[in-house]
This record gives sequence, C-alpha cells and structure tokens, in this order.
Amino acid sequence: MPIPLDGAIVVDPQNSDPVLKHLLSSGASVITVGRDTARDQNPWVDDDNTGGIQQLLDKTVKPGSAIVMVTIEPLKSYVVDTIAGVQRWAKQMGSTVARASCAGLDERSVDLTLDEIMAAEAKVLVAQNDRLAVSLLARLKARGLKVPADLALISATDGPELSHCRPSITALRQHPERLGRLAAITLIDIMHGSPPRAKQLVATNSAIRKSAPALRRKI
Repeated sequence: MPIPLDGAIVVDPQNSDPVLKHLLSSGASVITVGRDTARDQNPWVDDDNTGGIQQLLDKTVKPGSAIVMVTIEPLKSYVVDTIAGVQRWAKQMGSTVARASCAGLDERSVDLTLDEIMAAEAKVLVAQNDRLAVSLLARLKARGLKVPADLALISATDGPELSHCRPSITALRQHPERLGRLAAITLIDIMHGSPPRAKQLVATNSAIRKSAPALRRKI
C-alpha cells in the first residue's frame, strides 16, 4: 500500500540503492546522509571524513610509515571518502598505503586479514569502523603483538567501546546529532522551495588515545 510522502532522509545509502531510487522516482523531496556513490544524486550531507582522517593522521602518524586501510563490505560512501583521505595524506607524506578487505568480524576472518597485513610489514592500521577496530585489537593481542609498539591502530569512526579498550583506540570522531539536524533543516528548506546546496560537510574531531598517541613534535 503506497504511503503518501512529501520528503525523506535516507541514511548511508548503498550503491544503486533501491529505496533511494524509488523515492527519487516518486517525486518526493529527498536528502541523504552520505551518498549513493553509483548515482549522481544531490543534495547530500555527511561528515568530513576525507579531511578529518588527514588531520588525524597528521597528529599521530610519522611521515613515511607504511599504512594498511582495513575495510569490510559494503563500502559505503564514508569508507570511500576515508580511503581517499588516507591516500592523499600518504602521497603528501611519502607513506605507502595498502588495502586489506576483511570478510567478517569473526576470529578466523580477522586472522586471515592480519596474515595479509603482516606480510605487508605495516606500521599503522586504519580500520573502517569501531567494531572492526575492536576485533583487530583483540586478534593482535592474541598474537602477542603490542599496540602501538608493534602496530599503531586507528578507527575511522568513534564509538563508546573504544575509550574502554586496553589500550584505548584512537579514532575519528563524527557528530551524528549535528549531521541529523543539518539534514532535517535542509530537507524542510527544500520542501519549502529553497534550492539546496549540492553537498554539505560537518567537521570531525580527533579522539587521540593510546593505540596511536599524538606525535611529539620539536619546538
């Protein structure tokens, strides 16, 4: 049964998202939090994950360090943007970046991914999200590896558990309440006839903890 709808907010759409496609074809006003990377769709709002991860790496990672970006499907737009930020920072700082895809959060999947990471002789791991970061930390410790002495660990999203891990995990901190408010205000403006900006980004912050401490810079 069709539901009358004037406007909608779609959060973290997937590539070629069928729900987003239906809403756009229905004529409703639509804004997304994140974006469908397979569709030229506007408007959208999101956290500044590209700029934010570069700022976090600046504060915690030595230039020239070998980095592995660890991802898990699906690769939504925030992950694509984080990868872009890591790659840009590495290019500017003379670092190398490799990608490792994890099939799941179970111990076997994470261990297989760590085998790949060890072969790459990485010094810094950037996990796609907080849950993956926690799983990586657990399996690193199970192997007797020390974080950050053997490998520094950074999460591309923050979460309550990260500050309670041992060691606590450095993360990029997003602001979902600001993002939600911006999306709602923008949607209301669209429904009232105001032309929206194509994209709007909300600044992120660095939550620097023990898994990747702040660099000591010479004064």
